[in-house]
Amino acid sequence: MIDFQGDHYVINVGALNPDSEMTLMDVLMLCPEVLTDNAKMLNGNFILCVDDIDLYMDIETFLTMVKASEVETIDVYTNPSISQGAGGSDGVINIVYKEAEKDGTTGKVALEGSTYGNGLAYADVKTRKRQVSVRGYALGNQHFARGNYLEGVSFSQRELVEDAHVSVNWDISPKDNLTIKLFQQFIDSKEYYHNTNDTYQSPIKDRLGELTFSYLRTLNDKGAELLTEAGGVFANFSNLEMSQRDASPYFFTELTTPLLIDDLSMIAGWEVSYDNSWYIGLKRQQYLKNDLYVQLNYLHGPWTITLGNRYTILNYWNRNDDEAHKLWSHNRNANSYLVSIGHKWGHHYVQGAFNRDFYIPIIDDFYEDVMGEPMLSTSYETNMVWRTELRYTYQQKNLAIFGSAVHSWKTDLPTPREETTGIRASVTWHQGPFRLTAGANFYHEHCAGDDLIPAQYDNSFTLRLSPALLPGHGWRLSSTLIYHSRQEQYGNHPHLFASLKVNKDLGRHCNIYADFHDLGRHALHVHGTAALYLP
Repeated sequence: MIDFQGDHYVINVGALNPDSEMTLMDVLMLCPEVLTDNAKMLNGNFILCVDDIDLYMDIETFLTMVKASEVETIDVYTNPSISQGAGGSDGVINIVYKEAEKDGTTGKVALEGSTYGNGLAYADVKTRKRQVSVRGYALGNQHFARGNYLEGVSFSQRELVEDAHVSVNWDISPKDNLTIKLFQQFIDSKEYYHNTNDTYQSPIKDRLGELTFSYLRTLNDKGAELLTEAGGVFANFSNLEMSQRDASPYFFTELTTPLLIDDLSMIAGWEVSYDNSWYIGLKRQQYLKNDLYVQLNYLHGPWTITLGNRYTILNYWNRNDDEAHKLWSHNRNANSYLVSIGHKWGHHYVQGAFNRDFYIPIIDDFYEDVMGEPMLSTSYETNMVWRTELRYTYQQKNLAIFGSAVHSWKTDLPTPREETTGIRASVTWHQGPFRLTAGANFYHEHCAGDDLIPAQYDNSFTLRLSPALLPGHGWRLSSTLIYHSRQEQYGNHPHLFASLKVNKDLGRHCNIYADFHDLGRHALHVHGTAALYLP
């Protein structure tokens, strides 16, 4: 059901015996580290990929629209700073679809409406002909919200999000593969703030585009591969106060090969990226990053050992339009390390990991307040993050128990040292028409004090329960109950989330469901969705 491979683990979705309406969100409920407290979104610090390509669509919609039966495996990288180059993130989730067994076209179209006038339209399609396959997604989401911003000030919001993603995969030869990805996102948002005397409008427009080329060459029949990728992300953002344009091209090449013996393999690569941010009429900021990395993976019998290092060179340039004669520049470097050892016996697996990572500072972090004036300096330290984790898993054919204890601490901060200790557990079990997933997470956070700032402590926990029942005749009943506790440190309060979902299969090409949720906020939200499937 779950295989461990050093810096990540692999969920074999077929081993979960998914029913026809089980979604990717249902599968990820097994992973205690990836869900937020509302069970509808990934942890915002996780990166979602499809077949190793970043996905910038609305994550919640994607995970609820894609069925588990369409997916082969899910790779969850909990220590991604070396092999994935995702320093500063909590992890990477990579969705690997099943290979089409024959030529043809499949897909679905879904329409959803809910209370408060919210709605979305979603479509995905996959077509294959000989050595070429094309997969595309499209999403339009209309959202309305209203509430109180401050005492005596109310707000209302309207937001339209349009996403389109196309991926072309071409098997040029038995040893050569080319993947091309094109993505575009457009966001049109308007916020209105109302008081007794006036109404203030804050419009926002945001457009994002990406083009990526990935070439994979198989070097031999022992698993040696050379991957080369180049692409760029282009963005345009504007509101009443400013307009910003970004261009971020990148390139990397990576070699994966066995070393000396079949049980030992190496990943080595070079990655370079450039980010040019132009705040029109204000300033221009540029970043150049070079990474050299290597990771060794040893898989022998019950043992799994991983060692890795990523060396990063950072260069910064900043020019303010009101100080055109001044160009501030700076460079620094840092290392990320990973050590992981795991052992399996019978149904049990235990893994220990140590990771040193860093959060790459941006130019604004180097500003200091000097007698009331912001000044650029080089005194800002790179934020180092040290993380230790102990993980345990017990598996049987229809049962999986997942537990982990993690401690992380941040150093070299402009604020006092921060530490977080977490204990996380989840269990999934299925028998006949019944399936149950449950979990509990506990976190203790500590921010050290100094002469001016007192020390702060915060404890929080999350309890989750997700049963599902297949009574037959095309019906599926499922529910999610989550209680999340937060103390006053961050201004949060305990929150209860409840969801009841009813699916009805109307035949081979049509399915409908209704979702009732947010009962814990004393407001009932009703979602209704109808999905049509292509043959």
